[in-house]
Amino acid sequence: LAQHGASLDTLYRKVYHRRASLVVVETGDGDIFGAFAASPWAVSNSFYGTGECFVFTCYPKFEHFPWKGHNAMFMFSNDSMLAMGGGGGFAFGLNADLSRGTSARCLTFENSRCLTKRSEFDVVNCEVWEFVPKV
Repeated sequence: LAQHGASLDTLYRKVYHRRASLVVVETGDGDIFGAFAASPWAVSNSFYGTGECFVFTCYPKFEHFPWKGHNAMFMFSNDSMLAMGGGGGFAFGLNADLSRGTSARCLTFENSRCLTKRSEFDVVNCEVWEFVPKV
């Protein structure tokens, strides 16, 4: 957030139709979680992505939640939000100015709980790393 600002518009300009990426979010409560986005991010009003996508928590405990095969609700990103997972709720969703988010159990990754302490949270930091081919 500090380097490129806090907006989905900027995020999309930086990663739009590029490569797979790793999204990592830190909350005001100290939670650190994220996702591997196997497909390039794109503005869309429907889910997309592949079964290689997964979500995870890093702090306070590392947990990995891969695709469970129940649905194909991997990645969702439009002008007002970016989200991973679906079916019962998003594993996580971030608002347009990347200041707030939500987390819930979702069928896609069968995360047994929210990825954060609270289902609604403040975003302190959000980083996206792009995977590039070895040169």
